[in-house]
Formats: sequence, C-alpha cells, structure tokens
Amino acid sequence: MPPFAPLLFPILIIPVMLLVSAKLSGWQRLANCYPRNAEQEGISLGRSSIRLNWARYRNSVMLSVTEEGLVMQQVALFRLGHAPICIPWSQLVFEKEEGGFYGKAQRFQIQGPEPMSLLLQDKVVQRMQEVLREVVVKGSPTFAEAS
Repeated sequence: MPPFAPLLFPILIIPVMLLVSAKLSGWQRLANCYPRNAEQEGISLGRSSIRLNWARYRNSVMLSVTEEGLVMQQVALFRLGHAPICIPWSQLVFEKEEGGFYGKAQRFQIQGPEPMSLLLQDKVVQRMQEVLREVVVKGSPTFAEAS
C-alpha cells in the first residue's frame, strides 16, 4: 500500500457522504423545487443548525431572509450536492414548538410536491421575525410567540 493511501480515504469518502446526505435528506428535492436565484439578496441570519426531515446540519447552513422567502445555503466546505434554496414564504407553514437536541425550536412544514419538515432554533426564528417585521414581507409565515 502506498504511504499516501490513508489520505485518499477522506478525499474520496467525504464527497460521497455529502452527495448521499443531500439526496436522502431531501435537500436536492427542495433545491429542484425552490432554487435560489443569484439575484435574491436578503438579510443574513448567519450560520445556523437546522434539521431537514431526519438530517441534522450542525452550524453549517447560512440562512437569510428575502422578500421571496427563506434562503438556505450550505457553507462552502459542505456545499457539494447542496445547491442554494429559497423556500417561498407561502410554502413555509408553522407546525409546533418543541424542545430537543437544539434546545427550544420551532418545526415548520415545507409545502410542495413532497412536504418536508424543517426544524429551526428558536433564537433563529426570533431573529427572522424581527427582520420580517422590519421589511413587512407579504405572505410571510406566522410563528409561535417566542418567550
């Protein structure tokens, strides 16, 4: 075995894992339904941890609020297979508050051809509400009252 063989393992396995996770989590289906337009600029909410269906994205998703919807984009290191998404406000429906792995969080249903579940940390939802109030976006979702 060549001495550089152990280096090949992460170089080959990590891209495969990213592609598989994007497919299984539903990210790719969302990106096909709701692609982000490069011209959609919004107000950044920063990096966040989210849960999309069963998949946890720990502090690796950049979120922003635009007039059109919620933009989700993986940080550059993990972007392979994860095209940027812009979920229209009309397709994002609040379901319930819950506690758990991320602390207090709010679950949303992403409507569309294949409904999906999106869990956002409560502090992110509070910031999103502030931004939405500032820009008064028509059709933006209603949220549980943050305590």
